[in-house]
Amino acid sequence: MGYTQLGKISNHRGLKGELVIITNQTHNINFNDIESIYIHIDGNYVPFSIKETKKINDKKSTILLENQNSREDNEKLIKSDIYIPDKVAAKFLNEEFKIIGYSLLQEKSKVGKIVDFINNKQPIIICDFDGKEVMVPYVKEYFLDVDHKNKLVDVLIPKELINLN
Repeated sequence: MGYTQLGKISNHRGLKGELVIITNQTHNINFNDIESIYIHIDGNYVPFSIKETKKINDKKSTILLENQNSREDNEKLIKSDIYIPDKVAAKFLNEEFKIIGYSLLQEKSKVGKIVDFINNKQPIIICDFDGKEVMVPYVKEYFLDVDHKNKLVDVLIPKELINLN
């Protein structure tokens, strides 16, 4: 089973074991629809059942985990990355978020990799073309096909756009 990183536990909130989670990107995640989060501890993804969550803003939420009832219980979790299974993540994450790390194919040749995205009214995909960071609007004219199985994106990005960045 694969896992998708959602963000990081930033700090404590209150005395009853609440934690503040900061997500990597703005996406439509409702932690109330997720039963467990996973934390990578000693080489394993360890599940923690969610007892309660509250949204602070688009990037922050508080979370209370089952059997984690005090600041002391949670101390080892501070600064930990949080994950959910890929199958669960697919229901919540924007398409742009899902393709981070995918290779770019243009005319059947690998030309770069997707490293990040900016989520606004017009999403921008940040690509690495041979060490050069290029920002490309996420539109169907440039991003032709996504192969999730092989983590490939077929693109047709004009050279002028690549050179513009």
